[in-house]
Amino acid sequence: MLLGQTGTHAFAVALYSKLPYDPLKDFEPVGNIANAPQVILTKKPGPASTLKELAAYVKANDAKLNNGHAGLGATSHVACLLFNSQIGANPNYIPYRGTAPAINDLIGGQIDYMCDQITNVVGQAKGGTVQVISVFGPNRSPVLPEVPTAAEAGMPGLSAVIWNGLFFPRGTPQPVIDRMSEALTKTLDDRVTQQRLADLGAEAPADSERGPAAFRDLVKREIDRWTPIIRKAGVQVE
Repeated sequence: MLLGQTGTHAFAVALYSKLPYDPLKDFEPVGNIANAPQVILTKKPGPASTLKELAAYVKANDAKLNNGHAGLGATSHVACLLFNSQIGANPNYIPYRGTAPAINDLIGGQIDYMCDQITNVVGQAKGGTVQVISVFGPNRSPVLPEVPTAAEAGMPGLSAVIWNGLFFPRGTPQPVIDRMSEALTKTLDDRVTQQRLADLGAEAPADSERGPAAFRDLVKREIDRWTPIIRKAGVQVE
């Protein structure tokens, strides 16, 4: 069984010229586990306090700004590709080996801004070491309720929610898939599980978004959405 996510099953289609697997044909989807919106953040205090201010600042100074991310093709990389593309900016992209060193350098001022899943930055935001400017999700996050969504800030097309889900290999018997899907649904209905996800800034999928068929549809929609965005940016991993 595989725990896959937006990067492995949507971004990868456009990122790799010779992807050795087909996200839709080589796996049997079981179900989505959790969704977590991306956020955009700066050090604190930073050059802007709102998304529109940050967009204007980045666009006017992109040649000298460093946009850090957790590695080429990482969700943090692609989310900021979307932001930069929408505002017409081309900053210096600085790759790191993971989120932690990127955030450390953001705090220290070696990079100017970055995007990441809210689950990775809640602690730093509450501790006052970083400033979360906006949430790239449909709603404000309960863990950072003071941070507006991109739509509220005037950029409704800036949406990036990272999902994580379970997959079996192609050809897995349907009764096995159904049994695991039922177990996943039971787990997601558990109040302790729901509270733990909420504490992290993530949320369980709605009832209508659960099950193998709904999860397969989600993967396809995400491939169709992100492929042109990534290809337009000219990003590829060999």
